[in-house]
This record gives sequence, structure tokens and C-alpha cells, in this order.
Amino acid sequence: MGPHNHSAGRIICPHCRTRVDAQRWRVKLLVALSAVIVVPIGALFGAQSTLTWHAAGFGWFYLMLHASLFPHELGHALVARWVRCPPIAILIGAAPWSMKAKVLGSRWLIGQGAGNACTLIAPGGTSFLRWRLLLLTLAGPLASGAIAAGAFTVARALPESLQNSTIQAALFIAAAANGFVAFANLWPHRVTSPMGPLSSDGAQIWRYLTQRLADPQQIFHGANAMRAWLAYQDNDFTLALREVDAAGDSLGSQPEFVILKSAILCGLERPAEAKKILSEASQAQNLHPQVRAMLANNLAWTNFMLDDPALLDESLALSEQAFGVLPWMPPIVVTRACTLAAAATGTNLLGDEVRKILERARDLNLEPRSQACAAIALGLAEIAAGNDKEARECLARAQMLGAGLLPILVLEKRLTTVSQ
Repeated sequence: MGPHNHSAGRIICPHCRTRVDAQRWRVKLLVALSAVIVVPIGALFGAQSTLTWHAAGFGWFYLMLHASLFPHELGHALVARWVRCPPIAILIGAAPWSMKAKVLGSRWLIGQGAGNACTLIAPGGTSFLRWRLLLLTLAGPLASGAIAAGAFTVARALPESLQNSTIQAALFIAAAANGFVAFANLWPHRVTSPMGPLSSDGAQIWRYLTQRLADPQQIFHGANAMRAWLAYQDNDFTLALREVDAAGDSLGSQPEFVILKSAILCGLERPAEAKKILSEASQAQNLHPQVRAMLANNLAWTNFMLDDPALLDESLALSEQAFGVLPWMPPIVVTRACTLAAAATGTNLLGDEVRKILERARDLNLEPRSQACAAIALGLAEIAAGNDKEARECLARAQMLGAGLLPILVLEKRLTTVSQ
């Protein structure tokens, strides 16, 4: 969909980086699986060597590193529930999420390149909050360490017939992988997570032990914002708005929060309210260029939804500003296409530019909401070119994908005008 709902991205193209990382991850995973499966099979037929068994060992270690993320995050989640800080969601990998499930009462989102993870929690009450956060943070490394110790103990206790066997080697490698995960998380440093850069478990534990806890209300409202973001991902805009309103007392003035709230308001077909808060937030000084670009993008989208000809020039300028800074972000690409298409006529070349933008957008893995709005942009371009039949096909596609009432009305209004 047009409005963007995230905080600022990386300076380099996140889409390209994510795509390359995902491709590399798939290649590594395939190589690791091949080594683990092919080498033992080859050994059955006499095709074996020290080198091939080392390759199988490295493959198994790589697979165990990724598998160990699940019990590690589950340890966080189970203890979080025990200390009355229920988990909001467990994120593994990066969006777009290829799998969503609820396991042991916790929501799991699993994406591509599953090499990092985090557990989002909602603190319940202020009593002993610091120590409850300390316990749930420590639970992840303890779970990894316990699995490492258990695998090592079982490997050493195997009967003599299984000593120096493949089974024993697999157990030792599993112990090493989980031990590595425990150590890496306990080491105080900054890590890359699905929610962006965060402190490692060790850094958080050290902070809880040596520093006073931040304002609990900030923590509670941060949990509201995370729930709002997840509800927006589920297209549950009513719940999302309820959560952002609950968090508004302490986060309402932050531009990233305004970006999220405006996207939710647009999802609820309330662009005038979204425009008001975006206009106020855009007046702030010293905004990060990417944050300012996302504010401009959402303003352009609200103008598009309002479908006021007097706002067209402003929309074009705003979308051009956003597209010039973040041309790789799907919501910004779609907003640019829609604003250009709204200004397209049979005598200008904006319709051709819309088609070029949408052609490049095919590599962006657009979610259904963005695909629907892209169909509206293409439909408007087809109307400008005099292709009413193709425009109606675009309208049907947008309706099927769930573009929202107001964007669809923009296209329907143009089709009605042409028919008359």
C-alpha cells in the first residue's frame, strides 16, 4: 500500500541487501543440506574421505546454528510468560514473512534468511520489572547452554559401539552450535535483529544489573507500538489504531510513530486525519533524510486518497522527494506511481513513466496491498492512454486484492468520467 509504516531503513538499498542476503542464505543452506545428506550416503557405497566428512560436519554445524535459534527464543518466550511479561511475537529472519504460526501460546513470524531473531514482549505491571526483564533475557542463553550441555553429556555417555560414530559426531556438533549461540548472545555487543540493531542479551543483562530501569511507561508504550505494527501487518487497522492511541502519551511526537499512525489511519480510510498529523510532524527540524522522505510519502498518499485536484501538484512534489531518497521501498514506489498516474493525461508522458516504475517494481516482492494499489496506478495510466477496457481489468484486480475503498473510488471516478 502507499503509506509507509516503518522507521528509517539502512543507507544502502535494504531491498537489494535483503535479496542478496536471502540468496546467499539459500545457497548456504542448500550446500549444508547437500553435505549432510550426500556424504553419509556416499560413505555407504565406499565414497568417503576425511575432507568430505569435514564438509558434512561444517554443514551440520551450519544447520544447527539456525535450528538453535528456535529453542533460544522459545526460552525467552516461556520465561517471559512465567514472569508476567507475555510475548507479543517471536521474529526469526527478515520480512516478508513466509510462515506465521502460533506455537505454545506464542506468535511466530519466520522470514527469509533466518540468521537472526528476537522476541517481543509486553511487560505486565511495574512490580519487580527490572528483575523480571533480567530473568527473561537470561533465559535464552540458558536454554542454548542447557541444550549444549545435554547434547555433550549424551554424546559422552553413548555405548562403546557408538563411540566415534556419526551419531556421536552429530551430538558433539549440536553441542558446539548451541554453545556458540549461548556465548555469542551473552557477549555484550550490538546485533542485527528483525527489528533493526539491538543490544545482545549480554548487553541487556549488564544494563539491568548496573543501571536503573528506564521509565516503565516508555516500555509499556513501546509494547503498544509493536502490537500496533503487527496488527497493521495483519490488516487489523482497528486494533492497530487502538494500540497506537494507547501508546500516544509518550510516543505521539516521534516522527516514526507518526508514520505508523498515519498508515493505520489511511488503512481505516481516514486520510484527512492522517494528513493533519503528518503535516505537523513534517514541521520538525533536523529530521533524518529517510524519516522526512517517509513523512513526505505518506502525505502524498493521503492527498491521493483525498482525490482533490488542488492537491495534485503538492502530491507530485512530495512523492518525488520521497522517491528520490528511498526508490527501493515498495510503499514509496507505489505512491510515486499512483501520484504520477493521477496526473497523467493523453498529452503528457506520465503514463509511460508509471509503466516504467511498475515494471521495475516487479522485483520488489510487493505484498497484496501494494499490488492492489499498483493496479490502481496502472488503471489510471490506461485511462490516460484511452484504454478503458484495460483500466476496468485493473480495477477488478485492485478490488480482488483489497486496495481499500478510497483508492478504488479514485479509479472508479475516472472511469465514470470517461464513460460520460
